[in-house]
Amino acid sequence: MTPHSVLPLSLRTAALLVAGLALPLTACATTPPTLAPAPVAAPVSSEATTASATPTPTPSATSASPTPTPAPKASASGYTMAQVRKHANAASCWTVISGNVYDLTKWVNRHPGGRARILSLCGKDGTAAFRAEHGKEKQPNQVLAGYKLGPLA
Repeated sequence: MTPHSVLPLSLRTAALLVAGLALPLTACATTPPTLAPAPVAAPVSSEATTASATPTPTPSATSASPTPTPAPKASASGYTMAQVRKHANAASCWTVISGNVYDLTKWVNRHPGGRARILSLCGKDGTAAFRAEHGKEKQPNQVLAGYKLGPLA
């Protein structure tokens, strides 16, 4: 005698229903059911879930932070006056003093005598104005040396 025949029909049907199998009553009354294995779902990896929920950014050709534009390179003999003239405002202030080119852009707002003094030198030869104001004073000449780009061609 099989264990299924011991149980009354209603209990056997109830047991099958609890197990999640719904069989017609006629099948339960005569033969014990053969249980087919339940289909197994493919395991879901965390990468697949993450990839669909949150797209991974792809690197782009442009950088997130802007890079400063490099100063034009001096030729073998130095910078030209045409290059200096292109830097004639507070955003980019170059001047020539005693045959050398200086980028005074960062000095414009720091100059103790005010920014107007430096702005008047931007884009031109400022030798006469600088010498008239500072002559051969050591400290202004040392500060100026820190802004030197190179010789005027």
